[in-house]
Amino acid sequence: MDNVVFPPIYFHEPGVYTFTVGEITPSGRCWRTDRTVYRAVVTVEERNGTLWARVEYPDGKPCFCNVYTCCCLGPCCRYATHGKPIHK
Repeated sequence: MDNVVFPPIYFHEPGVYTFTVGEITPSGRCWRTDRTVYRAVVTVEERNGTLWARVEYPDGKPCFCNVYTCCCLGPCCRYATHGKPIHK
């Protein structure tokens, strides 16, 4: 599995900030993209004049499973993007 690294986000004041995380690549022929959307809640606090941020995922840590179906090769087989068979 691959990890995604987001560019830095700079906060200038304390508060609670909510973001959504999801895939934007559309599904295609023989390919289904996971459409799950997760919330990321960032809480920014000021401690001794410095801002500190912590992130929480109320819906669970984001994990996406895209599925490729060999729709052109006869008997149907399905594979997740990490290459392990899901169903044969």
